[in-house]
Amino acid sequence: GLRATGRRTHPQAGDLAADLREALASVEPRALAAEVSLTLQAPPSLPCERDPTAIQLVLRNLLDNAVKYSAAGGAVQVQLDAEADRARIVVRDAGRGMDGSELAHAFEAFWRGSDTASGGTGLGLFLVRQLVDAHGGQVQAASDGRERGSVFTVLLPLRS
Repeated sequence: GLRATGRRTHPQAGDLAADLREALASVEPRALAAEVSLTLQAPPSLPCERDPTAIQLVLRNLLDNAVKYSAAGGAVQVQLDAEADRARIVVRDAGRGMDGSELAHAFEAFWRGSDTASGGTGLGLFLVRQLVDAHGGQVQAASDGRERGSVFTVLLPLRS
């Protein structure tokens, strides 16, 4: 479908659990280098109509961020489950966390919080939200504050 963002998605039948395993595999070398462990809790499969390219971008952006903001020895936990008619993907890190203003602006274009040292365009989370919106889903960020980690939750409709 075409949403207000003007970003066209091409949904096709697929398996969200497999999508997640693929995204984790692509981020694993970076996680290993950073000494950050990745764990996945997911069902063997979870059928879903989604745009596979868009979902990879969403997942890799969230996983990349989680690894980037984790200290050596940290852990990133990824969880996939289905509740009612929605799939829920949770990416939890124990990294630097976010304060209130960062949470408020997390999904805005070019917003990078007080962490300008990491470079990048600041488009990662903005893109994530656009792509999740295009699927008719939602993405939420939560953090208990600085140095207390972050939790990103993506909700996607499970249309049969």
